[in-house]
Amino acid sequence: MPSRSMQSPYFASGDPETEEMTTLYAPGMLGTIAQFERASNNVCKYRLVKQNTGVTGIVGNVMGWFARATYTVGLGASGTLGLPAGICRIAAATAASYIWICTRGNRGVLFQGSPTVAPDATGAVQAVLGATGGQANGVSTANVALHLGSCTGVTASNIAPVQLSLLDADD
Repeated sequence: MPSRSMQSPYFASGDPETEEMTTLYAPGMLGTIAQFERASNNVCKYRLVKQNTGVTGIVGNVMGWFARATYTVGLGASGTLGLPAGICRIAAATAASYIWICTRGNRGVLFQGSPTVAPDATGAVQAVLGATGGQANGVSTANVALHLGSCTGVTASNIAPVQLSLLDADD
């Protein structure tokens, strides 16, 4: 797959975490990768994807690849590929809309109610694609294919900060 990096994509809202579109403003931008500095030493990487029909992501949802070739995502492992694509960062995305998902950087991830290992600030707990749609699980040893990143803090309202490091074909 060709690299989809773009030097400076346009964010109408000013922030990829609040950007949601029903149509793309330019041809060929689906799958584009962008970097955005959230805070000092926290540069996040985002990919523009389309949510599958009926999928409405919320902040922290783990999005999984439904169709990698068309950059279509679903909640968690609900897609045909069963692999994590990134983390939804928009408050309440409309089904079948275009959104930017986070694949790198330190961002909040939604965890299932009772993770196998509770997230903490040591970095030893690994976040992986959980069995519950759109939620992560905490484990001590991660399956590389399902790995989201290392936890960097404790859970508050089922969301814990994770240093994301998702595998990406364009890295």
